[in-house]
Amino acid sequence: MINTMKISSKPAGLLPDINFYQIKTALTLFVLFSVLSGENNNIQELKNMRIYFGTFTRQSTSRGIYTAELNPESGAVSTPVLAGETENPSFLALHPSGDFLFSVCEFTSENGIKYGGVKSFKIHKDGTLSEINRQPFGMRGPCYVSTAQNGSVLLAADYQAGSIASYPVSEKAEINPALSVVQHSGNSLHPKRQNAPHAHSIYQAPDGFILACDLGIDRIKIYRLSGQGSLDAHSEVLIEPGSGPRHLAFHPAKGYIYLINELNSTITVFSYQKGGLKEIQTISALPADFSGPNTSAEIAVHPSGNFIYVSNRGHESIAVYKVNAEDGTLCLSGFIPCQVKTPRHFALSPCGNFLIAAGMDSNTAAVFRVNNGIPIFLNCVEIPSPVCVLFSKK
Repeated sequence: MINTMKISSKPAGLLPDINFYQIKTALTLFVLFSVLSGENNNIQELKNMRIYFGTFTRQSTSRGIYTAELNPESGAVSTPVLAGETENPSFLALHPSGDFLFSVCEFTSENGIKYGGVKSFKIHKDGTLSEINRQPFGMRGPCYVSTAQNGSVLLAADYQAGSIASYPVSEKAEINPALSVVQHSGNSLHPKRQNAPHAHSIYQAPDGFILACDLGIDRIKIYRLSGQGSLDAHSEVLIEPGSGPRHLAFHPAKGYIYLINELNSTITVFSYQKGGLKEIQTISALPADFSGPNTSAEIAVHPSGNFIYVSNRGHESIAVYKVNAEDGTLCLSGFIPCQVKTPRHFALSPCGNFLIAAGMDSNTAAVFRVNNGIPIFLNCVEIPSPVCVLFSKK
């Protein structure tokens, strides 16, 4: 188990040199093998990586989506600058091509009424964004977007309305009017947080099914997605009452899904096959001796498939778990102080060598180098009310 009191804040040293004096084909095969076999900490990200930060603009100095660059050698992050002005872009998603970005947002009508929606942006070479178009969605609570069918469909979840939606997307990333809007119904145990449905996230599984987490009704709703992009109900999975399912993550090579439950701060592990989920483990996201208030927020799988990470708001930590290669279950490695206040979201770099955590209430993001699966703190960068971290492909 990690002893968090003895973890150094100095940058982790690079792993031993690898002989890359091979033909290009051999290098490509090596990289692919490393990713699939779980040794991708041997792969170094060799050029500066662009990062986007979604923010809350309400009661904040933020003006929208910010961008910065991460130097993979030093771990230093450039001063974030405004990439695209928009209201409350609290969650972001990248088009598979890497050329476009999507966000949830809010609009203000001519008579001053605010409503929710989704936006698409063109990503320019300098990292700035220009809006392509927008579509309305739900109330003032859109909280999640993701892509499906290789970027031809945009999926969105609205927390306040308790609904999900699917939008056809053109080759130029124009979002067409919603093809499906599905209203969830019901409630669960928590008297304030679960008196109505609260859809919190939505994903396309590797086999094409759509999975939507609803915190308010303690369910994962599963849908089929038609070729045109419409959603059709398939099944649902009931989570332990009072759990509050928030986000989930897919194992990159095996049929496991990892769910973070916000309200009771637990992780539920499922085996997954053909739109079906079977629970195999539930484990706490907190230390056994912690009794303070906490809501867990984000969950991610290392690209190697060997580690799971979870952010805790209250305990202010990143929890690290080792994945059992035989059955997908988790064993706690330890807790890393997240170095920010209220880590609503974090993201791993494409090769898994860095982790960046967004501190909503500290107006900072913390940068960690991931060494043998363990995040080692490097530095912090100032950003107004950051709540989402997204690594670009280019």
